[in-house]
Amino acid sequence: MKRTRQDEADRIAEETLCAGRDKLTAGDLAGAEEAFKVVLRTHPSHREALDGLDQISRRRNESEILGGRPAAKSAPAPEKNAAERASGPAPAEPAWPASEPLTPKSFPDKGAGPAHAPAPRAASPASILAASSATKTKTSASGMGRKLVLIGAILGALVIVVGAGYFALSLFGGKSRPVEKAVLTPHKDPKGIPKPGKDVPRPASSEKPRPDPAALAEGVPRTIPEARRLASEGKLEAARVVLADMVRAAPDNIPAVDALKSVQAQIVERDQVAESMDQIRHAYKQERYEDALRMLYRLPSGMQHGDIEQFKANAWYNNGINYLLGGNTTEAVHCFEETLNIDPHDQQAQRLKSYSKTYSDREKDSAFRAFVDQLDKRPIDTK
Repeated sequence: MKRTRQDEADRIAEETLCAGRDKLTAGDLAGAEEAFKVVLRTHPSHREALDGLDQISRRRNESEILGGRPAAKSAPAPEKNAAERASGPAPAEPAWPASEPLTPKSFPDKGAGPAHAPAPRAASPASILAASSATKTKTSASGMGRKLVLIGAILGALVIVVGAGYFALSLFGGKSRPVEKAVLTPHKDPKGIPKPGKDVPRPASSEKPRPDPAALAEGVPRTIPEARRLASEGKLEAARVVLADMVRAAPDNIPAVDALKSVQAQIVERDQVAESMDQIRHAYKQERYEDALRMLYRLPSGMQHGDIEQFKANAWYNNGINYLLGGNTTEAVHCFEETLNIDPHDQQAQRLKSYSKTYSDREKDSAFRAFVDQLDKRPIDTK
């Protein structure tokens, strides 16, 4: 039943994600943003939804840089009606004589007598056309200037980004000077004596080299009981050397052959478990708790106790907090229940389970957001 509800939620999230992509392609940034946020409420760490929100943010920033919308085109002139088309072209207006000045009527000033205002300069159609052309040219030049300024701003931003990338590449990806010389060359005081403390040369690695299996098996009698003793002490490679020598000396020694296969299988399982634990810790560090839980439950049955059970409880607890951050209280309750199934005495998990149930049928208000934002996640080895 739980899997069916999860599958239905995943299907709805996938449809919402597809709708958000379509809206983003069509330029509906607000609709796409709402769709991606709906997906994140179900899956807070959904990579594609987070990438979609990043694209929306970048597009809005570019719109703010480019500034405003382009000017709307002027509406076309209304089409002539049928009567005007039937009557033919309109008669031409009389020409405006160039020599006739544009003289406004004079109005007598009260109490000032018959005095008149001076007549303005005469204006001809040619001068009016020239002024209109100059105005259009000035407007076009100002629009071109704004475009050039925007293009310059964009090019400047690209130069800054490329420069920052080149600097990061040269800092982290380029060749650096050998570290060994800096480590192995201690600072000296004026008297030529190396300074104590952190300036004293240290070995490049603090890990102890693994002992040679042949050296551990040296002097050990080549018998099956001795091989079993080495295997019980965790010295599987040394036990393998002893058994391999026995099989090499007597290929028909079936008990030695079977013991050699058993020791080899233990070595393979040990190496696989070590690799799995590295992957589990890496996923846990990246807050991919569901992946970590999947790998924890796939470990051998002989390991499903002790620290592994505590790792599971902590992963379920942190996954419940992730669902709370996304507003999905139903899945959060399920995660905290799994934590309590492993550790019934976990009081914090019990508290968060009760709190999640309280908000199952309530709106996630500002108090809810403030509470879940201050919750701390547990390290994997917390007990």
